[in-house]
Amino acid sequence: MKINRQQRICIALTVFLMILTGCGRMSGAASPGGGTGASSARTGMGGTANMETSPAGIPVTLSLYFATTGAEYVKEEKREALLPTGSSLEWLALTELMKGPKEGSLYPVIPEGTRLLSAVTLDGTCTVDFSREFVSNANVGTAGESMIISGIVNTLTSLPEIRQVKFLVEGQGRPAYIHMVFDQPFVRDESSIAR
Repeated sequence: MKINRQQRICIALTVFLMILTGCGRMSGAASPGGGTGASSARTGMGGTANMETSPAGIPVTLSLYFATTGAEYVKEEKREALLPTGSSLEWLALTELMKGPKEGSLYPVIPEGTRLLSAVTLDGTCTVDFSREFVSNANVGTAGESMIISGIVNTLTSLPEIRQVKFLVEGQGRPAYIHMVFDQPFVRDESSIAR
């Protein structure tokens, strides 16, 4: 039986993904953030991952967006992190974003006490589910709300395959965050990014 070039590529890619995910991970087992091993492997293959693995995970460079003074813009902060085996880039990016900025002139965008319940990407839309503290601890006005949304959306849309972000709170959609309309997916907003 003769194997053509396309079949060889498919076989090589399959073997590579099995090695990358630990063989059995693609069986649909949930990873942190609600993604499956297959989704995590697919997402983890973006241009930001260094494919040399260590026991702790794959080294990645993330683009995180935090608020500037006066809540006028968000600003990018590059961060090196390890993507744990079986986890997704979405989960890692949001977890790092929740830790807050390392640069002293920037401010956190996710309200303190917020827990990430899930982050799942399907067909270019990342659906993020936060705990109720995402709303109850957001003691901000409209400008602050805008920074929260911009920071999260610009962080996630910097990842491969994510074009828009939909928000849930405790598994439920909301018509408004506090003041802002909140029932439709958000796309990247380049005008909110400080240059």
